[in-house]
Parts: sequence; C-alpha cells; structure tokens
Amino acid sequence: MRSCAWCATDDLYVQKDFPQGLGLLIVIVGFAISTVFWYLERPIPAYVVLLASALLDMILYYRVPDVTICYRCLGQYRGVGSNLEGRFKPFDLAIGERYRQERLRAEQLRKQGASANSPPPA
Repeated sequence: MRSCAWCATDDLYVQKDFPQGLGLLIVIVGFAISTVFWYLERPIPAYVVLLASALLDMILYYRVPDVTICYRCLGQYRGVGSNLEGRFKPFDLAIGERYRQERLRAEQLRKQGASANSPPPA
C-alpha cells in the first residue's frame, strides 16, 4: 500500500491496534494496587504488582499487531500489506496537527455554507 484508498493521500502512520483506554486502565489499576501495598508498608508486593503491570504491557506490545491510519480521513488498514517494508512511521504531531487544522477548516466552511443557504429568520 502506498496511499490511502479513500482519500489518496500518502501521509499515513502506524500504531498498535490496541484500545488506548484499556491500556490506560491496566496502568491505573497496577498503580492503584501498588499504592495500597505501599500504604500497608509492604514494598515487595508493591514491586511485584508494578513488575507484573510492566510485564503485561510488554507482552501486549509484542503480541498486538500494528494498524496503519490515514492522517486525513482517519481510515484504518489492517493485515498483511498495510505497511510493507516499514514505509510508514509512528504518529508525527506536526503532520497530525496539519490535517487536524484542515478538518477543522473544512467543517467551518461547511457550517458557513449551510448557514448561507438557510432561509432568513422570520
């Protein structure tokens, strides 16, 4: 794949195909349980919980496949051939912000066009 099939842009990025909310939940739960052990002055179980959380994170990182995402239309491509030869890189904030501004401007123009075509208030 060289470009997005929907909008034909060649600006795409890769990320792990894993729900960010679930990943955050794993970290928060591990931190909370570890904090309870620290409060109870039990450092060894606290470290074990932190280590287990880190181990779970590492296992998920290597087991979960990548997804290729279009910056412009946010189309997602999975499976073999979505990032041949490692062509697409991780998310770049500068490119992402450029396309976010483009989407905001298009929405603003769409709203202005809709209000220009609507009948005047009575």
